[in-house]
Amino acid sequence: MRVGLFIAISIVFIAASSAAQAQSRADQCSAFARDRARSSVGTTGPLRGAARGAAGGAIGGAIAGNAGRGAGIGAAVGAGLGTVRRAGQRNQVYQSYFNECMRWP
Repeated sequence: MRVGLFIAISIVFIAASSAAQAQSRADQCSAFARDRARSSVGTTGPLRGAARGAAGGAIGGAIAGNAGRGAGIGAAVGAGLGTVRRAGQRNQVYQSYFNECMRWP
């Protein structure tokens, strides 16, 4: 009786733990790609975009006669564009790692 109960409890425990740990290949690859995309070094971002925008705005402002105001506007616009570019770049990195993982045997 006790041996039968022990075996039944063991089978239930094994089935429950394997079901809890089981993940589909897509879930595993998604977690892998998300981790890699989060840790990837980006070449764009709000700070770099602000620097580029400030430089471009200062040049445009100098031509128009107010370099300081042009640099401020350019920095604000550049920061926004840099953020959008970084998000797009992260998405591309995620897709690349996800597709690579799904191709693994």
